[in-house]
Order: sequence, then structure tokens, then C-alpha cells
Amino acid sequence: TLTATGEPVLGTPSLVQRAAATVRARFAAAAREALPAQSAAMLPALVLGDTAGVPDATAQQFKTAGLTHLTAVSGANVTIICGTVLFAARLIGPRVAVAVAAVTLAGFVVVVQPSASVLRAALMGAIALLGILTARRRQAIPALAAAVLVLMIAAPQLAVDVGFALSVAATAGLVLIAPGWSRRLVARGWPKPLADAVCVAVAAQLVTAPLIAGLSGTVSVVAVAANLAAAPVIAPITVLGTAAAVLSTCWVGGAQLLIRFTGPELWWLLRVAQWAAAAPGATVPVPAGAAGVLLVGVAGALGVWLWRSRWRRTGQAAAAVCAV
Repeated sequence: TLTATGEPVLGTPSLVQRAAATVRARFAAAAREALPAQSAAMLPALVLGDTAGVPDATAQQFKTAGLTHLTAVSGANVTIICGTVLFAARLIGPRVAVAVAAVTLAGFVVVVQPSASVLRAALMGAIALLGILTARRRQAIPALAAAVLVLMIAAPQLAVDVGFALSVAATAGLVLIAPGWSRRLVARGWPKPLADAVCVAVAAQLVTAPLIAGLSGTVSVVAVAANLAAAPVIAPITVLGTAAAVLSTCWVGGAQLLIRFTGPELWWLLRVAQWAAAAPGATVPVPAGAAGVLLVGVAGALGVWLWRSRWRRTGQAAAAVCAV
């Protein structure tokens, strides 16, 4: 037992943290000047994970639609940003490009603040960049395992962090499940981009739904469709928004110009969340705690088994009847 006595003493933020806070504040101010109120509140949340200005009603819509993960900076943001930097810097050689991407990654983590999902994604990104630099094969599961082990040693409290558990589970699902499903759909004639998008959305929902059910006592039945509809606009919002956040520190006019280009994408994302949340039966109540985890986990496994078995059509018909 630890007992604290006396008045608390507040420390002074470091120069780096003060600079990061300035970036967040100026970016939010530029968004308010360039976009309608609702879009201006969502842009910092999507780019920097700053949800302070998001109205409660909008946050609830995103939660019901299964889109809350978009406002928690994680692997998708890191992948898009590092990939963009590497692509833009490919003419200067791989070593310099990796160095630029590493500096960008470090700066991004400082600005968005190191939450559990950010730490996991950043460490995996650093391992992947090291793999590029050493010309070794990049394998996601060893990178994920290494990231988890290092973070467990450095910050043991993450072992009981819900955000960290969801982040790791979703990443493992996308690596282990989605590629195989996508190959099967492509073999059946699906366009590869569509197959990848569908399998990523379904795999992420499949592995995270039991944890979410155990925590909240609900399961979103519109999450897959909502994520598919929102997927095309996430990369433009992330790239343009991150560039605008950097520009906002030295050229507000240029930052506002880039922010305006995110307006249509933000409008679409907000409408998707609104439509999905308003759908009848958008969420289904389930028992909270271990019972909910077990129930949803078994239902997901049963659904996968039915899909892959000779009883697939019977299972599809039963699912359609239940949905109606």
C-alpha cells in the first residue's frame, strides 16, 4: 500500500512536449477556421487522436457504428504515414529514406502522445524499418511478437490495458486471417482491392468483437459495412491532415488549404457513422464479462466453420432469417 501525503506538485513539461502541444493546438485552430464545426472537431481526432472537441452525440454514433477505432491512432496511421514518407523519399536511397521515415515516426508518436495502441504500432513500425535497412524479410507476426515482448518489459501495466489488447488482437487477425480469406475470394473472381477491404473489415471485427462484447455488453452488427464504406477516405484524411498539422506550425494558410481538401472525405465519414448508427438493430445486447466474450467468440468461430463447411448455404439461410 502506498500512501501519499502533502499537496501535489505539478512538474514542467519538456520542450518537446510543449512543441507537441503547440502543434496540436495550432492544427485544431486551423481546422476550425477551414471546416464546418462537426468536421473540424473530427479531423484532429482522426489524425492526432485528439478527441477533446468531438461532441458526445458524434462519439456515440461512431461507437454504435463500430468506427471508434478510427479516432484512436494506431497501426493504420503509422503505416500510411511511414509508407507515404518512404514512397516520397525513394529517390534518395533506401538508407536515407528509412532514416527520414524513422524521424517522422518518432515525431508522430510525440505529437499524438504514446497511448498503448500508438506504442505497439510505433514499435512494429520501427522493427519493420530496421528490416528494410538490413535487407531482411519483413514478417508481421515476429514483429508483433517482438513489439509485445518489449512493451511488456518496458511497461508491464499494458498487460491489463484494454486498448493494447484490442490493438494486438486486431493486428494478429489482419495478419493471420485476412490474407488467406482474400486469396480465396480472388480465386473466385473477386477484384483484389475489394477482396482485401472486405476481409480486413471482417477479420478485424471477428477477433475484436468478443473483447468489445465483454467490455460493453453489446455487439455492433453494422461495423463491417460501416468500415467498408469508410475505408476509401481514411488514407486521404490521414496524409493531408498530417501534412497540414506540420504546416500549421509555420504556414497557417497552407495548412488551411490542405485541410479544406479533407472536407468531402470528412463529410462522407460522418454521414456513414450517422446512417450506420441509425440503422434498426445496429447493436445487439449480449452478456457483459466472460459470458459475453465466450458467447460472441463461439458465435464467430461457428460462423467461420459454417462458411467453410458443406453446410454453408444452410448457415447463410439461417443467418439471413436471424437478421430479418
